[in-house]
Amino acid sequence: SSREPAMKPLLVLSRSPLASTSLVIATILGVVSLIFWLLPDEASHPPEGVLPGNLQPDPSPPDPRLHATVPFRNIRPEVQYVGDAACQGCHADISKTYTQHPMGRSASDQVFHSTLERWDPPPALGRGPYRFSIMQKSFQRFHTVQLAKSAEENVSYSLRLDVAIGSGTRGRSYLSFEHSALWQSPISWFSQEQRWDISPGFDLDQGGRRPVHADCLYCHVHHVEAVPGSINRYREPLFALQVAIGCERCHGPGQLHVQERERGNGPPPDGIDTSIVNPRHLAVSLQQDICRQCHLQGQVRVHRRGRQPWEYRPGLPWDQFVTVFIRNPDWSRELRSVGQFEQLESSRCYIASGGQLLCTSCHDPHAVPHPNEREQFYRQRCLHCHTQQSCSLPPTQRQRHRDSCTTCHMPRLGSANIAHTSITDHRIPRRPAPVSSENADSVPPSHSLPIIPYRNPQQSSGSEQERDWGIALAHLSLRLPPGPHARNLAQAALSRLESALSVHCGDIAGWIALSEAHLTLGQFPQAWQAAEYALQLQPDHELALRRLADTALALRRWDRAEVATQQLLRLNPSCVDYHLLR
Repeated sequence: SSREPAMKPLLVLSRSPLASTSLVIATILGVVSLIFWLLPDEASHPPEGVLPGNLQPDPSPPDPRLHATVPFRNIRPEVQYVGDAACQGCHADISKTYTQHPMGRSASDQVFHSTLERWDPPPALGRGPYRFSIMQKSFQRFHTVQLAKSAEENVSYSLRLDVAIGSGTRGRSYLSFEHSALWQSPISWFSQEQRWDISPGFDLDQGGRRPVHADCLYCHVHHVEAVPGSINRYREPLFALQVAIGCERCHGPGQLHVQERERGNGPPPDGIDTSIVNPRHLAVSLQQDICRQCHLQGQVRVHRRGRQPWEYRPGLPWDQFVTVFIRNPDWSRELRSVGQFEQLESSRCYIASGGQLLCTSCHDPHAVPHPNEREQFYRQRCLHCHTQQSCSLPPTQRQRHRDSCTTCHMPRLGSANIAHTSITDHRIPRRPAPVSSENADSVPPSHSLPIIPYRNPQQSSGSEQERDWGIALAHLSLRLPPGPHARNLAQAALSRLESALSVHCGDIAGWIALSEAHLTLGQFPQAWQAAEYALQLQPDHELALRRLADTALALRRWDRAEVATQQLLRLNPSCVDYHLLR
């Protein structure tokens, strides 16, 4: 009888074969259900007209460089860049002054010999659990990051400073080149306060450095060639001709011009030299597009389908290559560090000029005035339109400001997005007034979106513009903290992206953005599918692999997340963020 309780379950089972079979079937069904729960939702279909099993990259749209409406021949894609050294022989005076211009000092690879910064060890510099130091070794400089409370002093890493970014007018940031990947140091030099501090907007939880995208380099260096599909990897040599922005950024590739001059072919005596772009012979909008490349930063920049910013040539519309989305005025009035275009175009001076007030109306792109001559230089620019009697202040009061127009009408104000810096107010207010923080985060109309296109892109269909807007909204939704605002942006992106992908299903950027929108909405199976479609088009696309890894982790597909992470590490072994995914 003592064995009886232990035998009872066996006896019951032996008498109930149906119950045993039912238990096995239930177990199998449970396992199958779990698998289907973990796998992407097969019921979520791609946009209408898309055949996922047969995705191919879309044919490239017509190249604007082959269909220019201006006479300059160096716009064509086969004309090569030659670098500033090829210009110096004939343009020695301009070359000399340009090297002192902020654009001519936009970047440098001579960090060790730089005298702009104070390289002596700064006071203790730290943020949260980290501390930072500056050191030099074997004619190279390093920034070192270390855990402040580390039990082991050797728990640290250093970044070699290979490139300095910035003219030093406001400050400088520093880049390190490792395994063909470019990374930004967490420490920057702020010239206006003569101090070292954490780099603007830096996320110290991403391994103490962040990837440097080609779009960021575009406005700081002469030229780089990004590895297709990469985030921050470049072909070597990194700078084939020169480091800083040069003559060809505004005049276009110089190969044709140099070849014709070397052959003794001079410019036509009574016409325009068409071998190289001279901006003064361009329409006003095209002249401004040369400046918009960098000084119209906006909130989000989206590459036009099949185009890259580096393909742009002066003389062509900038928005044939990039759609810039700016902050909706209904959402904020804060100043941006690079928001001169939005400010200038809202000014009374610009409006009264009928749009004829250009950047070059006030700024010389080849030289900057000496500090002692700066105020009078810009005052003379103002007097091109205004008169001595335009100022209503008494002469004595004007002299207190050295009769400087810009002191009152273009004051320097704090930058909303870069610490320790100030910018010039390009709204040109008649009377200076403090910028109020009121309404900076005011509640906008419920039907409006936080970003709008700077202007409608030229020569684009409705679906192309909606595609760009969808990508911008999806990117922005991931940059915001999780919540209703981010979800609203992602929802607004979905319909635009699905419509665009039904027309051009071979658009890698569109699929990645669709994955990002679904990620923001917590729709992980759909995000998985969109990332997989992007990878069908380019299996080694780094951002698509990262989105696949993110969704695999969210779906608890540890095996697929591991495979994607291993692929990412093979592509970009120096990325700390990828190591943290493991």
